[in-house]
Amino acid sequence: MIPIYAPPKKGNGQWIPPAVVPPALVVDGFSKHNSIYDGTSIWFANSGGSTVYKYNTSTLGYQEYQTDSYLAVGLAFDGTYIWVTGFDNGKISKLDTNGNLLASYNPIVSLGAIGLHQIIAHSSSIYVTAYWAGKVLRMSDTGVVQATATIGQYPLGIVALGDYIYVACFDFTSQIEGNGKIVKLDKTTLAVVSEWNIGVNPSDIATDGTNLWITSLSGGYVYKVDPADGTILATYNTGIANSYQTTIRHIGNGWNLLAVTVTKDYQGDNLAGTYNKVHFLNANDGSSFLVGDADGIDLRNGSIDDTDWVWFGGYADGTVTRILLESVTPPPTQTYTTSTFSSSIVTGK
Repeated sequence: MIPIYAPPKKGNGQWIPPAVVPPALVVDGFSKHNSIYDGTSIWFANSGGSTVYKYNTSTLGYQEYQTDSYLAVGLAFDGTYIWVTGFDNGKISKLDTNGNLLASYNPIVSLGAIGLHQIIAHSSSIYVTAYWAGKVLRMSDTGVVQATATIGQYPLGIVALGDYIYVACFDFTSQIEGNGKIVKLDKTTLAVVSEWNIGVNPSDIATDGTNLWITSLSGGYVYKVDPADGTILATYNTGIANSYQTTIRHIGNGWNLLAVTVTKDYQGDNLAGTYNKVHFLNANDGSSFLVGDADGIDLRNGSIDDTDWVWFGGYADGTVTRILLESVTPPPTQTYTTSTFSSSIVTGK
């Protein structure tokens, strides 16, 4: 049985170790979306509000901090600051690693950048996808918009590799082969270099430092792609039919894995027949293993800490799930340890 941990009722800037309770999920409505690791703590964005959670990787206690980003979805760490996007109000928040809100920026005023979603830090710039507006923004760490690109579809996942930014455009209105696209942008000007159709509706994108890895709304497929010209180098299947690929994240720390989260039979915003899996794919040789029936519902972007625990947030139920990779004989076998704890807190803010 997977142990479930219950954090305190309020974070309020204090570490409070969780207590073990009988294994049962506590649904709190606080969606955990993206996660990042700042070298010490794991952070989650609360896409059901405007807060972020900072988890102590040793005690599993957490702190909660207020941002100016409502429906906080995207998270990035640039080595100094935490960056948060607000899907609803279009605000980008800048925090230090102690959770202090240093500034917030609102590019929506001049750019119509509605639906700010994913955010990354690369080469001293911040890059953001604006889902509803069909835009990608490049911004300085002082909030100055340096470049924009209008790419005409729904930009979702974003990753940087060398001198280019790659964006997965997901057209939620269609499930037809060839709909949606990958857009390659110049990292400075955001000029469109090329566009590729990869599968059905690419929903997320990651890189192992050499290749691109793309998830698709099509039978559980993951594509390994040449970043130079969009050639599909390999195709892998998670083995779960009719699956909806939610996220893909490169897991480093000596592993070189892709962590793919899968929700079965996803229909619009209705989690019909929710069936969560985490599929680890080895970027070196394509070998893989599946962590089955994780307790969190609709898990999103995994982040690895320094002790080989990979952390996932539950988008639909607010839980946090950790998966320990056994590093005795990489690539990993199906040996793993999981722990899930709910985040049933009241913000009081």
